[in-house]
Amino acid sequence: MKIGVSVRTRRPGFTLVELLVVGMIVAILAAVAVPLFRGNRESAMITEAVSALGTARTALRVLWSETKAYDRLPNGEALAPGDPLHKIPGLSQDALQGRYFAPQDYSILAIGPNHYQLQAYGRTGDVAGLVVILDQDGNFYRTRLSELPGNPPPSEGPPWGPGPPPWAPGPPPWARPWRPR
Repeated sequence: MKIGVSVRTRRPGFTLVELLVVGMIVAILAAVAVPLFRGNRESAMITEAVSALGTARTALRVLWSETKAYDRLPNGEALAPGDPLHKIPGLSQDALQGRYFAPQDYSILAIGPNHYQLQAYGRTGDVAGLVVILDQDGNFYRTRLSELPGNPPPSEGPPWGPGPPPWAPGPPPWARPWRPR
């Protein structure tokens, strides 16, 4: 037996340094992943609106082939700015119901015999203040109301008030063109 020699036994587990290193790696990965996740989520919201507006565009093309005007229904009734999209023949509220946007979020922004602009205007939840507009040429425009001067609250409706906006039938001056990837 040797005197003065101590035997050290190692207990199972991780050291504090190892745990701190793993914690830092997880924090760095989270700092990178969270903004990407948020960007993908907004892209999903826009894609949902674009899909529903595209469905409405198809219904309006069918209407035009029957009546030779975008703003007239087959029974002679007129479509007007502010009308909900489900008023268009062949387009139901179920077709407009999605995860982010509800049927009441979709409306006709501007319409005439040869032109139209449709909008998805988020009023509540994650889409509050998100505006997506589609015109008869297939151009999509999108923005957030928080990006506009004056930052109008989403619950009060678009800043241009009821009826067609001042720029109709051209593109909105504030919106950025958007194309799906």
